[in-house]
Amino acid sequence: MLEPATAQVGDPEQIWLRLVELCRAQAEARLTAELAGRVRAGESIDVAQGLTVHPGGVRGNRVSLSWSAISGATVENGRVWIQQSSGSSPVLYVPQQNPNAVLIPELLSRLKG
Repeated sequence: MLEPATAQVGDPEQIWLRLVELCRAQAEARLTAELAGRVRAGESIDVAQGLTVHPGGVRGNRVSLSWSAISGATVENGRVWIQQSSGSSPVLYVPQQNPNAVLIPELLSRLKG
């Protein structure tokens, strides 16, 4: 006869948060490394709708930035903001709901470094 499971599964919200953390730790690191490798190999990749990362920098919404012109990217207010080195205001943004948008800060960091 099978015994019912004795371990508590936990709160669904806590399970979801642990799953998100696991995906961020495992899948995001692998995807970021793969995308950075493709760009270093000379490819241009569409990371999110309206944002292309290429060996020379990034391009989106009529703005093109070389790697030296990019200071970094941050996630804030549902968007991924790309900052220009010469100014304090972001010059490009991608809505966070775009697939791969959360990869942008780490991807830019890997390619700038």
